[in-house]
Amino acid sequence: CITFIGSYTLIFSTLAKSGLARHMATQINHIEWATLVEMIAIETIKQYRVGEPPIQIGQLHSRTAPKWRLQFLIPEGQTAVLFGQGESNKTNIALAAAISIQHGVNLLGLTATQGNVLYCDWESSQEELNDRLLAIEAGMELDFHPDITYQHFSSPLINVLPELQKLVQARNISTLIIDSAVEAAGGEKEAKENAGPTLQGLRRLGTSNLVLAHHAKNMEGKKSPFGSVFWINTPRHVVEVKMTSGEVDENSDTMEIGLWRYKSNEIRKMP
Repeated sequence: CITFIGSYTLIFSTLAKSGLARHMATQINHIEWATLVEMIAIETIKQYRVGEPPIQIGQLHSRTAPKWRLQFLIPEGQTAVLFGQGESNKTNIALAAAISIQHGVNLLGLTATQGNVLYCDWESSQEELNDRLLAIEAGMELDFHPDITYQHFSSPLINVLPELQKLVQARNISTLIIDSAVEAAGGEKEAKENAGPTLQGLRRLGTSNLVLAHHAKNMEGKKSPFGSVFWINTPRHVVEVKMTSGEVDENSDTMEIGLWRYKSNEIRKMP
């Protein structure tokens, strides 16, 4: 048995399939690997397009599991998007949410269901986020040290999905923090094309997810998550973060921040 671990691009890229066939031929040379790899790729695409097996709904029992992983911010088993301008403290809110869920505490005035959290980072570093966690610990006078699993990524989420799935299973991860949407989708140029596959990849993991996104303005001047309309239409819950105290005052120790519900499939929209 020979195991090969690669990215999802293998099933679409002729170059990647040829490379795999050549590699496998160096291991076992009496098999027509090019034909076999092509057959596997075709069957994989077929199975992916089929999706999950059909079931009957209407006769199921009402959900007994919590509807929210973090009340009014992260739906259980679904994806939420938190977007805002730079320096709006999206990352600090995400870290406070991560602490709330990981340790089952209430830091944001929102009830959390305890579960293991993985912070998936494409933008920052472990040192910076560790410093932010320590600042939250000191500022909120916590009686424990936050303990959040962190991993930095360089490749788009769809390329690391198999490894990410193994980590989710191995560490029993309930919640992912994705920082941020554009980088996880492969960068600014690829964000529109890859938004859909990225969100579908998160769905396949079966976790509760909070995706951080920068904002953009559409033709009417309305702010929305930067990239693709997929970042609005596909997630079950979209929240905008705004500073309510005006410009950042570097000499002040306080900052007023508000969360506005932009879209929700879980609760009635409120002003």
